[in-house]
Formats: sequence, C-alpha cells, structure tokens
Amino acid sequence: MDAENTHQVFDWLWTSGQLSVADIAALPRLGVDTVINLAPPTAHNALLGEAEHITALGLSYIQIPVDWEQPQVSDYQTFSVLLRALQREGRRVWVHCARNMRVSAFVGSALTDRFR
Repeated sequence: MDAENTHQVFDWLWTSGQLSVADIAALPRLGVDTVINLAPPTAHNALLGEAEHITALGLSYIQIPVDWEQPQVSDYQTFSVLLRALQREGRRVWVHCARNMRVSAFVGSALTDRFR
C-alpha cells in the first residue's frame, strides 16, 4: 500500500493515511467492502474523486469530515456507532484520514469504549 501509516488492527479493520488510486484498486483483494474517510475534502493530500474510485469497485464509501483543529464529539459518536454497526454486520472496513492521526485517535477511543 502507498498510504502512509498503514496498520491492520483486526482481521476486519485496517487504518491508514490517504489512500492512492492503486491502494483503492487493491482493497477488493483484501476483502474490504467499506471505506470510511475521516479527512475533510480540503485536506492537503485529499484524492480528487476518491468516492467515485471506491464506489466504482462496488465498495461502500462514507465520509465523516473531521476538522483537525476542532474535532467534534458528534463526529466521534457518529464514527463509533457506525464502526460497531459495520462490525456486527461482518463488514471488512478500511478507515483513513490524511495521515492516520484522526483515525488512530477515533479507533483507539472506540476500542476503549467497547471494552469498558
């Protein structure tokens, strides 16, 4: 994968920085069926047409544009509920942002909340 800071968290969950077109093309081979993007479309390295590249492969695409300077509790709550629902459905999920910093914070918090 070209994306920086790529990590497989579980057999159904990966995280990374911004995906490239080549990365997106590889997602079906990994069994990924859903991509969540936490970066706003104005992120410095946003991929133009990302949603179209992903949905053209038959994958689901969800964007929750989290402002790096002012993340909102509601952004995290939306993400947490969504991630739990996707896990319950048996979905294989790739979550990314610009550099895997927002994602790391959100995924780490979601896992902490889950195991309380």
